[in-house]
Amino acid sequence: MVSGKLNRKRIIALSSVALAAAALIFLSWTHRPQAAPAPNDVPFALVDATGKTVMNTDFRSKVMLIYFGYTSCPDICPTTLARVVQVHSDLPQDIRAQVVPIFITVDPDRDRPEQIGEYVASFSPDLIGLTGSHDAIEAAERAYKVFAEKSGDGEYYTVDHSSVLYIVGKDGKLREKLKGDATAEEILTAIRNAL
Repeated sequence: MVSGKLNRKRIIALSSVALAAAALIFLSWTHRPQAAPAPNDVPFALVDATGKTVMNTDFRSKVMLIYFGYTSCPDICPTTLARVVQVHSDLPQDIRAQVVPIFITVDPDRDRPEQIGEYVASFSPDLIGLTGSHDAIEAAERAYKVFAEKSGDGEYYTVDHSSVLYIVGKDGKLREKLKGDATAEEILTAIRNAL
């Protein structure tokens, strides 16, 4: 009688352990974390100077040189963009066709499509300017890990922001980050590496 009770208790205990193990396996299988995005994938969905939606995937066959800034920036942004478009224009024609310089604003309140269009046109017809809603700009900043913060009040506020040139390969993956004051030779080397 006693051994029958022990066997039943063992069976119940073993069954409980087996059920618990099965439940853990089931939960770990059904509640696995979502697959992480591909490493270094840097998406954006913004609008150009004409108001047309532009996505990073639109440039999959090109190397992107991306710089975040704003049109009212007094010195760093125009200096960096001037260097970028100079390097781009100096590329041999066949290479230049594979590279696109892109300027993304960190100041969507002031940098509406028309403003962006006028600004980039003052540098080069090849420079693409992008803006968008606050949410869209913030999503792009997060994707590229850009720091941007409004400083001051009134219409003459500034935007403190990181100064980084992002080199994105034809596959949409981040290849390299250069300081905003990178030399023309450093930018050219990064382009060659990305091609």
